[in-house]
Amino acid sequence: MQKIVNVISEYLEIQTNYAVLITGKWGSGKTHYYKNIVEPKIQNTPVFTDASKNYKSIHLSLFGIASIEDLQTQIFLSLYPFLKNKTLKLSAGVAKSLMRGIIALKKLGNIDDYISDVKPESGDWLNYDRLVICFDDLDRISEKLSLKEFIGYINSMVENNNAKIILIANQNKLAKKTFSNLK
Repeated sequence: MQKIVNVISEYLEIQTNYAVLITGKWGSGKTHYYKNIVEPKIQNTPVFTDASKNYKSIHLSLFGIASIEDLQTQIFLSLYPFLKNKTLKLSAGVAKSLMRGIIALKKLGNIDDYISDVKPESGDWLNYDRLVICFDDLDRISEKLSLKEFIGYINSMVENNNAKIILIANQNKLAKKTFSNLK
């Protein structure tokens, strides 16, 4: 299991455009190991682009997530404890992408109508490149959200926003052909 910590440590220390997948059978302790060993290590790791700051880690279960909008809402809700810190603000990019999900979920129209004037300013911004998002239970995602659509969303986050993404799954429970093609 130390190999997992080593791989993730290396992943956090370099510029990447991919996600990391932790696999194992149900009940093998993947989530427990992540929360108790890996996550504390992540939170004590300096950000690759700014060594004066450490990564912020959030852990989300994909169990029952039926849409990208649901996923974005869950990310936003998971960030709430960080946002209570008055010195920490969301970057415009993070705020827009998360609010896009909430606005779509509530059918309120186009996000640009609401926050077109949001511009980055100086300060302590929480950017995607400071986040490590762990998506657990990939094998338990709702059938309403295709694996292809979810992986496309993850791909966009890692390639366009420099997000560090860790996935946890029982690879044997995923549709083999679809998962192999996407992997």
